[in-house]
Amino acid sequence: MRSRDVRATTAGLLFIAATATSLIATAFLGSLLNGPGLLATVALHQDRLLTAALFQLIAAFTSAAIAVALYPVLREHAAAMALGAVAFRLIEGVFYALSAAGTMIQPEGEGAGADGGRAAASLTSQRESQSTAADGRSQGAATTVTARAHWQIR
Repeated sequence: MRSRDVRATTAGLLFIAATATSLIATAFLGSLLNGPGLLATVALHQDRLLTAALFQLIAAFTSAAIAVALYPVLREHAAAMALGAVAFRLIEGVFYALSAAGTMIQPEGEGAGADGGRAAASLTSQRESQSTAADGRSQGAATTVTARAHWQIR
């Protein structure tokens, strides 16, 4: 097999790997980030979120690897466009990495382990009951600010 064919085949396999890892990450996230009780749900399913972040980081790596593998093949046809393809693939990899960093943000409860989940659950239910009892707009903003104060990147 010629070197060009090997590079093109490698790029094709990397395309498949990037797509598969992105879909797997989305499957692990599922509906965890939607619906009421976000903090409690995230605190109880930290393993799923970290697994999704791992797959997002793999997708970031494979996106950058696609750029490296395809550049010699595309350069033969149009050097400027090949460089543009590399740039946009690297930008895609950066967005995957930022998505992984965002996924790794987890609520920090008052305790560790299961206590953190219970603290996040009580925080969420307390804030939801206050939001429904008082004016929705002003109390909702206070809930968002208070909830964000309890988050950290691990």
